[in-house]
Amino acid sequence: MEYSRESFQQESEVFKALGHPARLWMVEQLADRQERCVCEFVAALRLEYATVSKHLSVLK
Repeated sequence: MEYSRESFQQESEVFKALGHPARLWMVEQLADRQERCVCEFVAALRLEYATVSKHLSVLK
């Protein structure tokens, strides 16, 4: 299987997004495809709403 520069770039972006423990945890929580409120992440991670929102935008 050959990889192009573009595919390596895309994979790199995914790994960067998952590179923060909070974002990795959020992905695990969202894996069941159930809706979550940002407030749940704020409470569980003990982070500010704006911080959680920023992490979610990186994952988007």
